[in-house]
Amino acid sequence: MRYKKRVLVARKNKILPIRFIKQDLTTYSGLVLVDHFFRLYKIHSRVKETFRRYKFSGDYSIGDILFVLLIMILVGAERLRHLDYLKTDPLFCRVVRLTHIPHRTKISTSLKQFTSGSLKALIELNSEFVIEKIESLGLNEVTIDLDGTLISTKGNPSWAFKGYNPIKRGAKSYFPITAHIAETGHFLSILNRPGNIHDSYRALYVIKMIQRQMKQFTMRFRADSAFCVPQVINYLLRNNIAFAIKAPFWKLLSLKESAQHRKRWFRIDYTWSYFRIKNPIDSLEYEHYVFVLRKRLKDLESGQENSIGELKSNFAFDHIPTNTYQANSAYMQMSQMAYNLSISMQHEMGLARKNSSNPKTTRVYQTRKWKTFRFLIVNRAGRIGWEQGKKVLDLTYNQATKKLYDRIVASLENQNFRKAA
Repeated sequence: MRYKKRVLVARKNKILPIRFIKQDLTTYSGLVLVDHFFRLYKIHSRVKETFRRYKFSGDYSIGDILFVLLIMILVGAERLRHLDYLKTDPLFCRVVRLTHIPHRTKISTSLKQFTSGSLKALIELNSEFVIEKIESLGLNEVTIDLDGTLISTKGNPSWAFKGYNPIKRGAKSYFPITAHIAETGHFLSILNRPGNIHDSYRALYVIKMIQRQMKQFTMRFRADSAFCVPQVINYLLRNNIAFAIKAPFWKLLSLKESAQHRKRWFRIDYTWSYFRIKNPIDSLEYEHYVFVLRKRLKDLESGQENSIGELKSNFAFDHIPTNTYQANSAYMQMSQMAYNLSISMQHEMGLARKNSSNPKTTRVYQTRKWKTFRFLIVNRAGRIGWEQGKKVLDLTYNQATKKLYDRIVASLENQNFRKAA
């Protein structure tokens, strides 16, 4: 249908004045759907129950503090001071189950009370959420990518040291190690570390922790050349754990010489060829083979870098809120939890799709970027009103939004039915 130009142009010459009044308007109508998922899987009560035996002082329980942080990160607030702009949103207060949002100084004080024991409990809770999701998807084999990522800091937070920092030279930093599930995109574990250590520092501790947590799964580890150290490889060989770790030629000169003098290569396809060497690394205690490929090993590539980028850009992982190591580590764990739950949430909402089999990727399920999820679902204006004595959320009618919301509600109600059954 064609329109006349004068019909399409709205002539509004006056600039609208701005007024601030008290009313039940929300900027985050999509939090209703997020809240539905959280209540379905009892996320709030599980967070509170995890820390019931730890003694945190303050007006608010540490479980409520962490849940406020979780919802805050999901809606896009990155810094504690951003809570000043959220505390009057009625739906935000309703979802976090508080009549008054704690001030940022109270949250900072609570985070600083974390000890190594309570931080370990938070790390294990994060792993539980991921393992439960992997089990529900019916995955028996998982690929775990190990890597470190740099978090630059300002000021002088504890345990932040000057190390290799190509982005901000000379800046103090943290250097957390991440364990990423290649099939789903979850982060199984994130362990914060000082910024002046080697990539492989505490890698063996993370591997042992994962092995203990995931006994029911067949695991294989992937990592870059920074993790090609004897203690890691010897442990994996001794325990018959499958792995693929890039070997640095500059350290293992025998590999470089073998590749240079090799005359016969075995063909894989028109672009790939290889040969293998038995026991080339003297520092390893067990029988092993090293495969040398003539072209870059694409099988080692993963979506981990994309996931880390998503974690930093959309879940405030690169924000350092306090000057205390344990508090900053706890904030990183809440960033990780928000990221992991955003993926699990999309599975339950029917938004995740299964990838077609592609030999170049290990990713089985594809989910939306959280920036897109916020735009389409979370950041929708609405008004909380009353209908027949009950509160309801009214949104401006939009056909695409209604269709998407209806689809999500149907998926979540189906999950309710499954759990009840």
